[in-house]
Amino acid sequence: MRLLETVLQPGTFVADWTTRELHARILARQQLTDGDYKLSQLRYDLAKLRAKGLVERLGRTRRYRLTAFGLRVWRVTSEAAGPSARTPRLRCHDHSPPNTQPQPGRRRVSRD
Repeated sequence: MRLLETVLQPGTFVADWTTRELHARILARQQLTDGDYKLSQLRYDLAKLRAKGLVERLGRTRRYRLTAFGLRVWRVTSEAAGPSARTPRLRCHDHSPPNTQPQPGRRRVSRD
């Protein structure tokens, strides 16, 4: 997921951020335009991560940070994936449409 990949990217890890700061980092890192990943989509993803306990809001400010649980989940996930894993493999919300086309060499099986 774009959000966690950017937040947990080695070398640019920051303790806390605002949605606008994070949005700019995601667009730059993923080489996207504002139309590809809107600020509203980021806020939706952030709300999902908050609901799962991975991210928390700092008091009454507009700043967010990872929780201790979020860091543990990232560490366990990256260790399970092996040493080549640099970012977690979590997906809260994928903004791309599902692939409904059958893959070459595979048959669709009817479950009637």
